[in-house]
Amino acid sequence: MSSYTNVRGYPRLVAYLPVQCTSLSQGTSMAKVITGKTNSISPGGLGLLLPETIPLRTPVVVQVCEEEPLRGLVIWLDKPTPIGLGTSIPHGVGFDFLVDPDLIRQWVHHATPQSHSRVPVQFDVEFTQAGKAGHGTCLNLSKDGMFIAINHPPRPGTEILLRFKLQESSHTLSIPVQVVWMRGEENWPGANPGMGVEFLAVDPLKAALIGSVVDRLLGELSPSPDSSWSLPPSG
Repeated sequence: MSSYTNVRGYPRLVAYLPVQCTSLSQGTSMAKVITGKTNSISPGGLGLLLPETIPLRTPVVVQVCEEEPLRGLVIWLDKPTPIGLGTSIPHGVGFDFLVDPDLIRQWVHHATPQSHSRVPVQFDVEFTQAGKAGHGTCLNLSKDGMFIAINHPPRPGTEILLRFKLQESSHTLSIPVQVVWMRGEENWPGANPGMGVEFLAVDPLKAALIGSVVDRLLGELSPSPDSSWSLPPSG
C-alpha cells in the first residue's frame, strides 16, 4: 500500500544531498532523468530542488547518494526560486513504501553542511501565511535562515512573511521566507516542534544587520584555543 498520502505525518530533516529523479510520465518515448538535490528527507518522502518542473501526480524514481532507486509520486510543487544563474523548483515526492529510518540517518550523516553557522538565540517572531497571522519563537539564527519553534508548522515549500526584532535592536525586520523542513511534537518526542526557514530576497541592509548579529554571537560563543567546549546542536 502506498504511503505518500501520509507523508506529512513523518518528521522531516533538513539535508542537502545529490539526487537523480527519473520522471515516468505516460506518453513519452523514454524516461527523463533530472539532476538536483534534496532539501528535506523523511521515511515517507523527500523535498527536492530541481531545475525544471515535474507535474503533480507524476510517478518518479529517485536515487539519493547512489543508493538503490526508490519509487514515488510527485505530491506537491512550489514556486520557482532564483539561485545563481538558474532556477530551483521545490517538489515534494512521497515514497510508495516507507524507507528504513536507519537509512535516513545515514543520509543525514553524509549531507552537505549548511552554508552558514547557526547561533542559539531566543526572540519572538510573527508571520503571515495566506492572510492568516501566527507567531512563534526563533531558537537559532544564521545568515540565511532560522529555526522557529511553533506547534503546527506549515509544510515544506510554503512561503511566509516574517516580522521580528533582533536582540538589542528596536527595528522590526520584515523578510519573506520559505519553509524548508519541519517537525511535529508527536513524531519527535522531547524536541521542539517547529520549522526551519530560508530567507528569500533579503534587502542588503537587512542582510548586513543579520550578519553582524550572527558574527557577534559566534564570536561570543567561540571557545578559547585551550578549551574543549563546543557549541551544542541547535533547535
